[in-house]
Amino acid sequence: MSLTIHNEGNPISSEAQSILFQQFRRTISAGNQTGWGLGLFLAKSIIEAHQGTIEVESAQGKGTSFIVKLPKLPY
Repeated sequence: MSLTIHNEGNPISSEAQSILFQQFRRTISAGNQTGWGLGLFLAKSIIEAHQGTIEVESAQGKGTSFIVKLPKLPY
């Protein structure tokens, strides 16, 4: 199963993408926005605890997508 969250905002640079999922790290573009740098770290931790993955794709003119993939549970 996969879920994609997409927006058409400014792209996330490859340098910023390298730290997106690190605990207590925030990108320079976060500027004056409040936060502790835990949101994507926690999301990744929860997804991985369920044997899933999360990826980011971002490019000028294409926006940014976060792709979450989780294994399908047997019934």
